[in-house]
Amino acid sequence: MANSIASHKDSVAGSIESTSLAKISLQDALNVLEDAFERNADDDAARLRDEIMQSLDRSARPQLLRLLYKRGIDCLKEGRTAVADGLLTWLRQCDPVSLKANLAEAAVVQVLEGAEAATDLFREFVRRRPMHRIQAATEPGLMRAGTLMCVGDVDLNFSLGGFTLPGGHSESQHLFAGAEEGNVFVFCDGLTGYELGGFDVLFNAISDPDVFGPTLDVLAETSETIVNHPKQCLQNTRNWLSETFSGETEFVVPKTVRVAAKRRRADVLADHNLKFPLLLRPVGSQTGDGLVKYDTAAEFTQSDFILEESYLTEFYDFGSEDSFYRKFRCWWIGGTVVPNHLFVHTHWKVHSAASRLETMDGRPALQAEEKEFLADAKSPRRKKINRMMHAIAEANGLDYFGVDFSFLPTGQIVVFEANATMRSHYPEYSDTFPYLSKPATVHVAAFQKMLRAKAGK
Repeated sequence: MANSIASHKDSVAGSIESTSLAKISLQDALNVLEDAFERNADDDAARLRDEIMQSLDRSARPQLLRLLYKRGIDCLKEGRTAVADGLLTWLRQCDPVSLKANLAEAAVVQVLEGAEAATDLFREFVRRRPMHRIQAATEPGLMRAGTLMCVGDVDLNFSLGGFTLPGGHSESQHLFAGAEEGNVFVFCDGLTGYELGGFDVLFNAISDPDVFGPTLDVLAETSETIVNHPKQCLQNTRNWLSETFSGETEFVVPKTVRVAAKRRRADVLADHNLKFPLLLRPVGSQTGDGLVKYDTAAEFTQSDFILEESYLTEFYDFGSEDSFYRKFRCWWIGGTVVPNHLFVHTHWKVHSAASRLETMDGRPALQAEEKEFLADAKSPRRKKINRMMHAIAEANGLDYFGVDFSFLPTGQIVVFEANATMRSHYPEYSDTFPYLSKPATVHVAAFQKMLRAKAGK
């Protein structure tokens, strides 16, 4: 390793044949290779790649792949597209079937040809090779677990080092954190029939039938051991929940109807006898996207048509005497009720960022209220919550799901939704709300315990 990178670059500029890469570090060798890509010196780059591979100890190959990915993505961020293309193309040549290498190729395509072309390329890859080991087991003989997912309209977010799955999924990756068992991603896009054998248990992260109904239909026929079996997920729509608990007295699930696109709004009101205020949300939407509240029929019918397939839900005013709106979340995890959070906001549309940053940050009393909710195990209110959670679990047949709810002035629980298409993990708030780390740890432990129980381990 005695030669300096500067002298080696000089050699490349003159006669590349006269220089030996055996005497410099892998990092420096890649610096030289980047220089060749920068100069569009294809012959020099090809010769350098050959020399690196010949001089590289076999045990150093994983390090090479990691460096190629990191440096290639860094070059993309810096706008050095030619260098990134060279590094990441070589990565895929070295490791043609890996998820990371093909993500790298899609990263280059996204810069050169646009997001649509990159997404199409990545979709085609996972159709050809749907299974990818993401986390290896720490020793042989441990539980073999896999996670079912769909690429769909994936967000190829390379600044975060990979991709973000579209809405309609359960969070999954952090649930395996610290587990001794491995985890295999199983992409289920475009399946017409698929054997899922070889696993002790599968976690179905494809949770929204409004987004991934056709895929869930295919998977529903499998006899494999699955947490959140696709057959159960298929029925779990917003209107199904409302219809199932329409006669419930201890808690209320607001009346919800599903409305086809291009229906006249006046006809919808005539058909369904809905009470105002009403909430309208597009089918398949999450996190309040597209959610609109109408206080009167006159306001609702100012437009003639509902433009896209939507849910209409009767709105219950859950505001408290102190003018705050509170939204609680609990998870059902293999028979255990695990509190997740309490969001408090000044507006009825309660979501994490606005609640945390605009309302709860700097208000110790509200944070103390959330801590009390998270720690409560035996109060009459907690017992009421537990009964509600058990009733919903018995009806929907899911192993793992969250419920968003609040309390009406009468003390009755009002349920907003119950499904697995919810967040359970909020690392972005760990500094401001450090007490959230404990419920997150409890959640992951309960999930892993549920997986092992489902697998019979």
